[in-house]
Amino acid sequence: MASKYISFGALIGGRGALSFSSDANKTLTDTEYDNLILDFGTGTALTVTRNVVVPLTAGRVWIVRNNATGAQSIVLIGASGTGITVATNRTAICAADGTNIVRITADTAP
Repeated sequence: MASKYISFGALIGGRGALSFSSDANKTLTDTEYDNLILDFGTGTALTVTRNVVVPLTAGRVWIVRNNATGAQSIVLIGASGTGITVATNRTAICAADGTNIVRITADTAP
């Protein structure tokens, strides 16, 4: 269960080297989403765009890097509300506003 408090680790940063273990949507664990940088790399090849579910704790900010195998976009989204799409081989900064995941920057080349 997501805490209503932001951990010290999330405030100072950290990089999570993440991958998809199957060609399916992924819900991040506490340890995974507690990083400032969510760096999706090699793993199972994605055949379609996949959702990455994170908590909607207002004020949380992530740098999302999509280098996932399979040349597909990923969508950072909460359990409800709307999310943002990060294209393959791109990086974006996004945040939770308590209801949705919102984009802070456009996708950029890593």
